[in-house]
Amino acid sequence: MKTTPHAFLCHATEDKEIAKPLAEELQRNGIYTFYDAWEIGPGDSLPQKIDEGIRDCTHFIVLLTPISIEKPWVKAEMDAGLVRNIKDKCKFIPLRCGLDLDHLPPLLEAKHAPALDGIHDGSNIKKLINSVHGASDKPPLGEPPQAIRESSGGALGLSPAAEAVVRLMVETSENGMADGQMLSLRQLKEATGLDDDDIMDAVNELEGQGYVGVISTQSTDPLDGEHVCAEASLFVTFDKYFKQWNPEDDALQIAADLVSDTESGHVPKMAEKYNWTPRRMNPAVSYLVESGLVGVNAERGSRPWVRRRLYETPSTRGFVRDRS
Repeated sequence: MKTTPHAFLCHATEDKEIAKPLAEELQRNGIYTFYDAWEIGPGDSLPQKIDEGIRDCTHFIVLLTPISIEKPWVKAEMDAGLVRNIKDKCKFIPLRCGLDLDHLPPLLEAKHAPALDGIHDGSNIKKLINSVHGASDKPPLGEPPQAIRESSGGALGLSPAAEAVVRLMVETSENGMADGQMLSLRQLKEATGLDDDDIMDAVNELEGQGYVGVISTQSTDPLDGEHVCAEASLFVTFDKYFKQWNPEDDALQIAADLVSDTESGHVPKMAEKYNWTPRRMNPAVSYLVESGLVGVNAERGSRPWVRRRLYETPSTRGFVRDRS
């Protein structure tokens, strides 16, 4: 169970017009406060009562004014409070009122001493009360940005921002082929939740690695004028992370059929045989073509196929043999 904080309020008698309202505010807010006028009665031993107040405090609060810093009694109480603070038995809190930082005693120069220009200085009083209770003005820790939450932590060899763009393009591509989709930087920004700089950095990163191409159009705003197109290598490399297939494994199955069945090679018919959509078939075909593992004619494919026909070559047979 959390114990009630005990504050010892050290001050000069001449500063009671500031000290008393401060003590009352602390007391009203759940902080048991040792204020001498409340604690020391007729016939009480002053040193004994002060010793008890300092000994029992969890927070030693000293009101520093041009008057109090010259008072021997205040200095003596501060010495006792600093000793308890060094022994980790209380927190020492200096409050300045009408006193500049450069007038602080040397031992207090290393401590944060907030200004208290009056009891009605609500923001500093609130901070003081929160601090004594162990509360903080710091907002709750929120979730990381979506791109960070969903990133692989570097497993893909990409920055979180670049990975967010790749994920989007893999998951939204209709056919998994180059030039199959064109997205403006603004569309990428809105879809990923990244800011302008992160989007531009991500696209530059992916373009530098050959995963996307960038087409510029006339626009006063780069977010609207720059358009990004996925290259086939993007799907070849990253489908396995975001789809239920691995283009390299699929490519081996295609190559094995080319070797075992001389009548095969027609890409749409092979996809139908495997019950694969063009979205799955195309990255596997691109893997074989880009790796030089199959023969192709000069005619490129037409949507939705990246190529319509493949041919067996010695490289095809070597690929199947090495992977078998």
